[in-house]
Amino acid sequence: MRKFLEGKNTFFCNRLFNFIMPGPSSGSPGKCATASTSIVAHCFEKPLATVGYLCSVKNVFMKNILLLFITLASASATLAQQRPLSGIWEGDLIAGPQKLKLVFTISGNDDKSYSAYMESPQQSAAKIPADTVINSGDSLYIELRKFGVRFSGSIINDSSITGEFFQGRSFALQLKKVAVKTTIKKANRPQTPVPPFPYQRIDTSFTSKDGKLKFGATLTLPSEKSKEYPAVLLISGSGPQDRDETIFGHKPFAVIADHLTKQGFAVLRVDDRGVGKSTGNHASASSEDFAKDVEAALDFLMLNNSIDKKNIGLIGHSEGGMIAPIVAARRKEIKFIVLLAGPGIPGADLLAEQNVAIFQSNGMAPAAATAYGEMFKTLTNTIAKAKDSVQAMSKGMELLENWTAADSVKKLFKVNTAEGRKAYLSDMVATIYTPWFRYFVTYDPAPNLQKLTAAVLALNGSRDLQVLPTSNLAGIKKALLKSKA
Repeated sequence: MRKFLEGKNTFFCNRLFNFIMPGPSSGSPGKCATASTSIVAHCFEKPLATVGYLCSVKNVFMKNILLLFITLASASATLAQQRPLSGIWEGDLIAGPQKLKLVFTISGNDDKSYSAYMESPQQSAAKIPADTVINSGDSLYIELRKFGVRFSGSIINDSSITGEFFQGRSFALQLKKVAVKTTIKKANRPQTPVPPFPYQRIDTSFTSKDGKLKFGATLTLPSEKSKEYPAVLLISGSGPQDRDETIFGHKPFAVIADHLTKQGFAVLRVDDRGVGKSTGNHASASSEDFAKDVEAALDFLMLNNSIDKKNIGLIGHSEGGMIAPIVAARRKEIKFIVLLAGPGIPGADLLAEQNVAIFQSNGMAPAAATAYGEMFKTLTNTIAKAKDSVQAMSKGMELLENWTAADSVKKLFKVNTAEGRKAYLSDMVATIYTPWFRYFVTYDPAPNLQKLTAAVLALNGSRDLQVLPTSNLAGIKKALLKSKA
């Protein structure tokens, strides 16, 4: 059975990469008005059946937003004494009509280096650990390699750093040192389920096949007396997600689980590795690793005597919509899958058209956005296929030097000078050479979609600028027509 549906009146916020990019706001109070500030933002403006309003922004800043890994390297001891970086630093990132607060908590180490973590309190309560800090003279450089993000700032005094946040484009960002983090007013999310629940809610755990990882999870079972229930396993989008896929105060997986359990389904939702009560390192894992985590969850579900082993399905959101077919192609016991803003085209193609759509939505001339998208796609594939980072830099530099775009376009993306091209390319290579990103940009969903025997429902929102519905639904449909699904 195949089902293709493009929601013309839906606004599904998906978080694939959690890039901070300005996007259109739904303008609907209590829904996703703030979610569109991410590079992978997709939300349901209307409820799916009676699921309630879904809002998560993985894919977007298709992986949760601002799910960031910050690199900070060693700093000068003298400057550290003159201008101590240790402490809490806050700043408001202005992206279109939205204001997103970023918090960096930096602490000094015994070896005079720094460690830090970053928070985006409006998006989630997660504390994202940093790797290193580079502090040279009056400058501070913060890099988020996994997502191609960097912050370059000038230290004005002991309590102020002024700089530029860059991800795809530049944003001014001023950091102020504070004694206590600013309290963010809790958003009204009336769709979030609250107890008492008319069903069983069981907090549980299980381990990976090799026993090295432990996963925290919640299993909900219908209250109706039945020997076995059909079951659904929820698969989150990119970036470190908790079991509810919490973002901007929204808990879309809790909403889905609540509705489906009331309809007679058992539902398992799981903290990603390295999140909540799950162990492991999320930053060093790829989508293939996450697929193995899903298989471990599936094995756990199959051991439960309350589960109908012949009626188990997967619901994947964003990157989860990419992982679900990977798992279902291997595990023939999967009877159905639902893809929420799932990819239907190769990763590099998806990112290229995502960039074009985002830039155009923010007023960039179509010709400039298209020129950048074409270059970005070619450069991404060139870097990913290089035998090593040295070859990637060499071939990438040649490509940038021969890019025939107008000088105004090159200047816009800061690749109009040798120094700018080197900085841009260094970021691209560092980003693409992370395990997750390299896997994603080289992944083509078609082969696994063609192997499916399970029933498939694909849902994409027409307002989604992260996983564009036309190309991705067409890709999914084309592949499924060659399958037994």
